[in-house]
Amino acid sequence: MIELLVNRARSFIFTTGLAPPAAAAALAALEVVLSAEGADLARRLRRHIDAVRPGHPSPVVPVVLGTEHDALAAADRLLAQGLLVPAIRPPTVAPGTSRLRIALSAAHTDDQVALEIDRPALERTAGYPQPCHARTLSELRDAGKSAVRRREPA
Repeated sequence: MIELLVNRARSFIFTTGLAPPAAAAALAALEVVLSAEGADLARRLRRHIDAVRPGHPSPVVPVVLGTEHDALAAADRLLAQGLLVPAIRPPTVAPGTSRLRIALSAAHTDDQVALEIDRPALERTAGYPQPCHARTLSELRDAGKSAVRRREPA
């Protein structure tokens, strides 16, 4: 019976063991997570998340901006400042809900998280009915929320 299951069961047919280096890396990562260093890294990550969106449950923080153009323009501005914050647009998200996806990590510095955003570039961005005076990612999030609220339904 055991031989039949080992040779015929789907879970055995298509599985392979982890490569030893991958297993060693996973074990080393678990050791860091369970150490005092891991606790410090978790606190640092939580501080970063709370700086962008207090209480958010994940280090992946969406910033809904509305149009594809707004999301792409904001992503380009951030990239010019050295931050890779991709624009997420249809068909991944519903039309009119294009957004930035901020992926925070404990490896980010406080300065990177609080990076000042180019105010004149934001003011020139199409889709903002009024000048946007956002200076930080948190302020950009709030400006994006109000810009989406101000738009008339299509």
